Amino acid sequence: MKIEKEQIFLSNIYQKLLFHKGRGKGHLLSYLKNRIQWYWYPPLGIVSHFPPHIDIEISTHCNMHCPMCPRRTEKFKQLIKDQFMEKRIFEKIIEECAKHKLFSIRLSLRGESFMHPQIFDFIELIKKTGIKEVASLTNGLALTPGKFERLVQLKFDWLTISVDGLGSTYESIRKPAKFKEAFEKIKIYHQIKKRYNSSKPMVKIQAVWSAIKDNPEEFYRTFSPYVDLIASNPLIDFSRANKHIGYDENFQCPYLYQRMVIAANGSVLLCSCDDYGEYIIGDVRNESIYEIWHGRKMNAARKWFKKGNRVWRENAPCKYCFYPRKKEKAEDALIEGRKVAVERYVNRREDVLV
Repeated sequence: MKIEKEQIFLSNIYQKLLFHKGRGKGHLLSYLKNRIQWYWYPPLGIVSHFPPHIDIEISTHCNMHCPMCPRRTEKFKQLIKDQFMEKRIFEKIIEECAKHKLFSIRLSLRGESFMHPQIFDFIELIKKTGIKEVASLTNGLALTPGKFERLVQLKFDWLTISVDGLGSTYESIRKPAKFKEAFEKIKIYHQIKKRYNSSKPMVKIQAVWSAIKDNPEEFYRTFSPYVDLIASNPLIDFSRANKHIGYDENFQCPYLYQRMVIAANGSVLLCSCDDYGEYIIGDVRNESIYEIWHGRKMNAARKWFKKGNRVWRENAPCKYCFYPRKKEKAEDALIEGRKVAVERYVNRREDVLV
């Protein structure tokens, strides 16, 4: 199975191995078992008893105004309400996840999770139930040294911080954040981890490639002393303006075997790429996660991708997804003498960041 949307890793192979070792610290065997499920179940078409991983959207609020974000589209504004997940919904989810010995949870989707007033109560609840791994994505604006120290105390496993470019480039994209402040906080986080003699949370920095393509080595050298992993993603066009999408004929979607995605209102989305909630497969307020995972709608979506079947091209959100799009080779980046392979989507729009 060929999986598109490969990240561009600026970190070397040794740093990537250390990152995985750090993620699995304290439960390495469980982590290795989860990685086997993650990478091998999709191509073999194996549906696990319970999702290997669950994304929980605890917030659809966001405190940034990034030009490449789907939140800027009129469709998103019309369909997605700004809200925080209610505690009772979250507790119901975690109770079932603990019962089925879920491995990992990521508190992220379309909003900024650290805006939720109860996020640390939620993390503490997850940890108390014995769920092995909890992570999140963040734009970093609402995260402070005091909050990061609390993550260290709770043994939060890993955190991805979006930092799109350096200096004025970052500030033109990640409005209203300031680069100097964002960078200083990341350096402080590194010091806090050293003070606690803690490897967790493992910290990953990522950027859209368009923001760093002119200076990838400078970007890498700026952050590498302070974080555990540095990566970049191809720029994704959420406008749906391109009507002539080139698809990879051999594409098989891994997400339908790897994870379940629960929105802030309790509805279950087909996958984490369904930004507009166009294919709802269930609702955890009145159904169990187990029932939804093995339910009619989820199984129907899995059949869309059976060999020779192209039904997914006719169904939102799959027909707009960036995963099955063709990619083309771009010029390699040079990081400390290492060649880093770079690919980009065919039919891309580089003007999204303008």
